[in-house]
Amino acid sequence: MARSKGRKSRNADNQQVEWPEFRYLLQSLREILELYIMFEATDADGDHRITLGEFEDYEERLRKWGVKGELKKIFNNLTDGRSMLFLEFADWALEQKLDLENSPDKDPDDDGDASDAHEDLHIQDSDDDDQEQEASEHIEELESNMKGMDEKELATEDEKKTETSKTDEIDPAIKMAGDQNDPDHEIKLKIWQAFEPFDSENNRTCDEREVRSIMRYLGAYPPEDEMQTHIINQIKEDEEIRVRYERFEEFMLNVMKNNLYEPDDHETLIQAFRILDTEDEGVLDETVIVDALTSNSVAFHEKEIEDFLSVAKDPKSGKINYEQYVNAMLSGMI
Repeated sequence: MARSKGRKSRNADNQQVEWPEFRYLLQSLREILELYIMFEATDADGDHRITLGEFEDYEERLRKWGVKGELKKIFNNLTDGRSMLFLEFADWALEQKLDLENSPDKDPDDDGDASDAHEDLHIQDSDDDDQEQEASEHIEELESNMKGMDEKELATEDEKKTETSKTDEIDPAIKMAGDQNDPDHEIKLKIWQAFEPFDSENNRTCDEREVRSIMRYLGAYPPEDEMQTHIINQIKEDEEIRVRYERFEEFMLNVMKNNLYEPDDHETLIQAFRILDTEDEGVLDETVIVDALTSNSVAFHEKEIEDFLSVAKDPKSGKINYEQYVNAMLSGMI
């Protein structure tokens, strides 16, 4: 930081602070320091917060500074009944234009010059380098005090947030997957990530008609007759309208850990596509696939079809090379 004796222009190569600006900075810091002194004077037990009792105990001092009105009402309006932190006190004091110059501790012979209310910032407009050093020391002390108080306030706020977060909703994936030390953590995380997009009501449930789609996302392809006669009945009680995630997770853990309902083998899948490939070209038009997926008794959902086409269709030709798709699917690439 450098001080200029005369006003001069500033550019990118001359980032200096001139004396009038430096003086303005000190005056601003002095205002903050006054607020800090007021706050510390009222904070009788030094815990960096003011209680209603402390506020009322220092009524005489507060009145000297210019506070008017019923103290209890003022305090409750500011804090909703809790303790008052420094930033709340500072905002209120500035709004009320409280004046430390009226403090009972003030020297009656003090002329009230703005250079220093408590001789903490006794700096005059001078070129003396010693005075600049003194100013720097005062600023460092102020910043240290303010930093310490703000850190305590932040720590207190963090404690409150931690307590609150215990009852608040946290990230669904983390909550559903549970303890990361759980040997099934990764599987549970995959199950929730597949389930969550179908939780349309945001209550950890899904429509029973979506179960098949979720299972396919997780690599399980149960026969349709088993879906209705066994799986749905196992994961949804009769009186339940929707499938609860907890029951679905328990079921899918068993499916995925035991590799149940794995997709058909390579040749079976290729033959299924070839039924649609009447010209034996090895590729299919999008319209042919979409018609087949939506016209049979077990129609696919629109989202399933979109996901399938996004990976199976060649973006240039617009056609589906089904053998490439089957190879990629069985190798785990998609």
